[in-house]
Amino acid sequence: MAQHFRVIDQPLAGFCDIDFAGIYAAVQPMLNGAPNHYLPVASVPQLHALQQQHPYFNEEISLFTVKGGQALESRWPIHIDWGRKSALNIPVINCTESATTTFYELPTHAANTLQAAPEWGISLVHGPLKSVESFCMTAPTLISTETPHSVTNHSTNDRVIFSWGSLYTLQELIQALKLPSTGVKT
Repeated sequence: MAQHFRVIDQPLAGFCDIDFAGIYAAVQPMLNGAPNHYLPVASVPQLHALQQQHPYFNEEISLFTVKGGQALESRWPIHIDWGRKSALNIPVINCTESATTTFYELPTHAANTLQAAPEWGISLVHGPLKSVESFCMTAPTLISTETPHSVTNHSTNDRVIFSWGSLYTLQELIQALKLPSTGVKT
């Protein structure tokens, strides 16, 4: 059983009705090649209405791009997110088996250091960490963002997702969304 993510294998009321690809197309000109963009939920009426129904989601939604190819930008290094413990990740473009999210053991003071990266809202984790779980996001997925994780895009095409964070833990978010329990631990 997965411990750090939960693929959503059933329609979530309200979420299925939102045109995330259309929202991406509307904001893409503002991205200027940046790997992430934070969009106020209140700026998109459908998202704002959904956030009113699910107030445990943050008031901004992130649009993350992992570049394709072999460039440094084709990988988000091992990191821990700020301002959220979990997230609903929604595939938008090129979310195939060619991009892998990997989760790692928790860092220790003896072996690891954290480096703040405020421009991305994360802390990079340096030093050796053992990978404990990985998956390819091809469907909406809840993930633990308080667990060190990385993303690698092996495709030549950019991978784009929306990521809607929450201060709930992964298990709390699963319960809030009334998803059946599958043994996810956090």
